[in-house]
Amino acid sequence: MRNNFKNFQWQSLLTSFFILLLSCEKQVDFTLPVPAFAGQSGLLNSVELSDSTKYALEGIYKVTQGSDMFGDTLVLKQTGDKISLFGSKNGCYFILDAGSKNDQIILEGYWRLALNDRTGLVSFTIESANKLIDGKTDVSSIIASGEYGNGESLPENSFSIELIKKFSSRLRSDPFIIGAHRAGGRTSDLLPASENSVAMIKYTGYFGSTGIEIDVALTKDNIPVLYHDDDLNMRLIQKGPLFGSIHDYTFAQLRSMVKLIHGEDIPTLEEAFAATLNDTKLKYVWMDVKDAESIPIIIQLQRKYLDLAQKNGRDLHILIGVPSEEVYTSLISERDFQNVPSLCELSTDKVSALNAQAWAFRWTMGLQEEEVVKMHEQGRKCLVWTLDVPKFTEIYTSFGGADVTRRFDGLLTNYPSILAYYHYVRHNY
Repeated sequence: MRNNFKNFQWQSLLTSFFILLLSCEKQVDFTLPVPAFAGQSGLLNSVELSDSTKYALEGIYKVTQGSDMFGDTLVLKQTGDKISLFGSKNGCYFILDAGSKNDQIILEGYWRLALNDRTGLVSFTIESANKLIDGKTDVSSIIASGEYGNGESLPENSFSIELIKKFSSRLRSDPFIIGAHRAGGRTSDLLPASENSVAMIKYTGYFGSTGIEIDVALTKDNIPVLYHDDDLNMRLIQKGPLFGSIHDYTFAQLRSMVKLIHGEDIPTLEEAFAATLNDTKLKYVWMDVKDAESIPIIIQLQRKYLDLAQKNGRDLHILIGVPSEEVYTSLISERDFQNVPSLCELSTDKVSALNAQAWAFRWTMGLQEEEVVKMHEQGRKCLVWTLDVPKFTEIYTSFGGADVTRRFDGLLTNYPSILAYYHYVRHNY
């Protein structure tokens, strides 16, 4: 009894020591405030634009003022309830609210350079826009002008864009997957929501994402949750009392004592599926499975939400990722495994053995032309991960041209806005 008491005392002292040590460790600041107009917004008392008007604005625009900051060309795309602009220079993007007053369209929000921490406010208008406001899609002359600022400062630098080409019907129907790594990008990229969070899943569409990759780990009590690293660390979570492996804690412990960098909860896989289905227009979910023993649980949730998507008329594909031999062995041991929607990162022979819907490989392996053609002949998609270098993003996006047997079906990236730009300006369109 005395030894047990001493052991308990020692364990308590050791735990207290680690908690004290953790409290002394400096929290890394991965936040970058999103600029806002607050009470000075030009959208006050405006009328929200209809979807048909937003649709009519879509296309490729020439930057006539502000090209030194944002490059020569931007893509304008409706992204749910907002309008986004995407460019290639430093990965610039704009996320904008839109409304109308009288015959004027007002676009207002913030810009960001994805490859660094520069950001600011932007506001510009389209004058004499009655036809656009009425949803006329045949308007071919669109000029928007205004100003952009830096940080929280009000806009004062001239900015204007002019439509040079509308999206073709071919481009609009292209099923190419703009895949967002960790649901939208890494927390370390100073995004407005934490990676692998419900908030990021809801936000990622503004970056142009049409699909997401999420990391699925298993808690001590066998609840699948979204979390990338093996351990709880201050790259991903706020300072707190828990440390060590995420597998050592129950979901209740994680929910009550852990917050992600931006204050969100570590979500369950079911919460992530529900948000994707109900709050986004995303079409693909790629689960990067961290724990082989989670496969039976994940399959049940996958079936549930694929059924719900079908009942709701949603074009949603949920694929179990197979990144390792352990996960492969676990999945192939399941009854009817060949009818479980999956994406395999291993050899193409194992892709075929699983009857996986997609093969995904690391971009550093090269273009893999013969294997891509082989997979396409079998009716499977080919995706590339994780591609963050803009020049290579351009090469992989446009490779194969109009030859669908050689083209990639999608890319995975931490910078979906850059991928969106290159997709929408493909030379063959």
